[in-house]
Amino acid sequence: MTKTIKNKILNMEHSERKIFWCLALFVAAFSGLYMYFVNGAIVNVVERQKIEKEIAALNSRISDLESSYLDLNNQISFNRALSMGFVKMADEKYVFRKTLSANLSFNQSN
Repeated sequence: MTKTIKNKILNMEHSERKIFWCLALFVAAFSGLYMYFVNGAIVNVVERQKIEKEIAALNSRISDLESSYLDLNNQISFNRALSMGFVKMADEKYVFRKTLSANLSFNQSN
């Protein structure tokens, strides 16, 4: 079988041989590119699946942390603060800070 193909290739004209080898080169190149891109697609699908599993695990962890936060937040009350040693202030005072834009000015040189 291979001997007959080899004989047919040797019996071809020069231009036909040139066209044959160019087509063979294109088929080989496109086959290589096809394998490369299919491999890349498979790698990307596997990575995406891993990332989706990580996202699911992180979402579960976030849900657990939110639940813990809500439980702790519900435990805070005025009576609990008093039992921990905090005292109610008779006069509440607030601290205000000036905005930076009020302190800024343009330097004008005459």
